Amino acid sequence: MEIGNFYTVRCECRDTKEEIKQKFPFYKKRYHGAVITKSARYRFQKQPKKIIKKKVIVVPKTNEKLIPHKKIILKKPKKEAVKNVETIQVLPPKIIRKPLLIKRTTHKEDKHKKKLKKEKKKYKEKKTKKHKKEKYKFKYVKKRDMHNFYDRYIARLRHKEGIGKYDFRYQFGAKIKYDVMFGDEAGQSYLHHQFRGVQIYHKGSFFGKKLFYKMGYEFSNITVNHIKDLYLGYKGKIKKTKTKYRIKFGNFKVPFSLSQSDMFMEGALNNTFIDGRNFGGELLLSQQIARGYLNLFTSYYQGSINDRIHHNQLDKGTISARVTYAKAFTKHHIISFGSGYAKEKFLDGTLKYKQGSESKFMYEQYVSTKIKYVSSVQKNNFEFLYIFSKYCMQAAYTQVAVKNNLDIYKYDGYYIEGSYFYLGQGRGYDVKKSTLEQIQPNRDGAIEFALRYSAINLNSSGKKHIKDESGGSQQDIAFGVNWYYNKEIEWMFNYILAFPKATKDYDGMLQVYQTRLIFAF
Repeated sequence: MEIGNFYTVRCECRDTKEEIKQKFPFYKKRYHGAVITKSARYRFQKQPKKIIKKKVIVVPKTNEKLIPHKKIILKKPKKEAVKNVETIQVLPPKIIRKPLLIKRTTHKEDKHKKKLKKEKKKYKEKKTKKHKKEKYKFKYVKKRDMHNFYDRYIARLRHKEGIGKYDFRYQFGAKIKYDVMFGDEAGQSYLHHQFRGVQIYHKGSFFGKKLFYKMGYEFSNITVNHIKDLYLGYKGKIKKTKTKYRIKFGNFKVPFSLSQSDMFMEGALNNTFIDGRNFGGELLLSQQIARGYLNLFTSYYQGSINDRIHHNQLDKGTISARVTYAKAFTKHHIISFGSGYAKEKFLDGTLKYKQGSESKFMYEQYVSTKIKYVSSVQKNNFEFLYIFSKYCMQAAYTQVAVKNNLDIYKYDGYYIEGSYFYLGQGRGYDVKKSTLEQIQPNRDGAIEFALRYSAINLNSSGKKHIKDESGGSQQDIAFGVNWYYNKEIEWMFNYILAFPKATKDYDGMLQVYQTRLIFAF
């Protein structure tokens, strides 16, 4: 076959290389530039049969009965014999080029393209004119947002990203409260205003927030200046059970019930039964179950760090526990319920419970009781929380049993409160820690309307000669409006109707108007 000026010849591929060399001069005269390349005669020869060795495995002799085994044949892989094949020359195939197809446009299509080009030019010209006007404005009118200076200042007080090999993160903050109150009680009215308190705190963490600490101090006009938080903690995870744990040691808030002071200025009437911050240790275990979290809080504490500083008499100690289960369907659709238990032992001391009308400025607290020679106190608490979109509802019931040398006195209290956000996304809840989150307002802020009903009963069937005060009962209805301007500024207003009953001093209705301005960073 002829391809151009070359010839490809296949000859004597069955012969050996020596036989082809003898015939090569004959082909060279006829075909200019002929070359011997390879031979492949072995393909047509019969290959000898290879012997496959067999290896027999013999079972050692034993007294036990032997089971017949099959012989295992070990086969070696066959080595493929590869030999060179002789050809004279291999030429590349021809490259076939496809003919170019030229598409011709019609007269209508040309007109349409010209219109599109003109529209694009007009659009670009409008853009350039607007851009020039904006540049001209910003050259002579310089506006600076005042938040830039504030944000720069706040950024120096906190560092969310880790520093160094220990991943150190820190935050400094403060909270300032100013209260104004107008009260009408027992035929007299008065106006009172002052700084409720100033809180300063510092907190930090190491090693990816595993090791953490917090320090806080409060300057107060109502109570004595005191230390609020002073603790060190560590959190981690058990790999086998995937249980998260957290350990605290120091002066911290006792885990007994759900916090309820965010919606109103003061807590409900049953708040007098709940302990505040004390010195001791706490253990939290959190386990995920069916898209929810089961949290178990256990703690032991004995007085507060301020009692130790002022050398106050300390009781034997208190054991408390709190169990909650919280499930989050979405970010703003959460349900949570739980219970708390606490048992405190006294050194034959006196115990006093008193409560005002959900205001710290009230001159007299009509509902109060005092018991002598107390040996132990047992507390039970039940809580419930439900959040759906902009609505929030929570409730709690607390029961107390006080035991002395002669009798047991039982008291109880409860509250139900709810809120609706006219502006804003609503309240948040941390399912893993069983705590309410800080409200995150939008650019327009957030406005919340709240309503609460609470009651307390300090009347008991115990022996009267042991009690110094009669007790009494009270019901309160509170209405609140909260305006969250941003994360730092908040304004609160509360209107309270109080109905104390079976008290020595007053039996009727009280009205309280109070407002608070909060600045926190």
